[in-house]
Amino acid sequence: MATSAFQGGQAEILELVEHDDKVAVRLVIRGRHEQPFMGIPATGSDMQLAITTVLTMRDGKCVERWSTADMLGLLILIGAVPPPGA
Repeated sequence: MATSAFQGGQAEILELVEHDDKVAVRLVIRGRHEQPFMGIPATGSDMQLAITTVLTMRDGKCVERWSTADMLGLLILIGAVPPPGA
């Protein structure tokens, strides 16, 4: 994600779970859309992006990472696409 497009970004870890060599993290990033993002002009809109990441750790290092992000929710918040049913 082009973080320079969103000013004042803050990440909040909502949940962190560890089991064996896996670490799962659920977080949200919040900020304001102040610069173009993916060709979408700045809107000044507040945004939040929900992310879930699963890490595989070996010898104290991350050897694999899988992440998903709610990009549709972000695009709705900055007005790039209409909300479902609109």
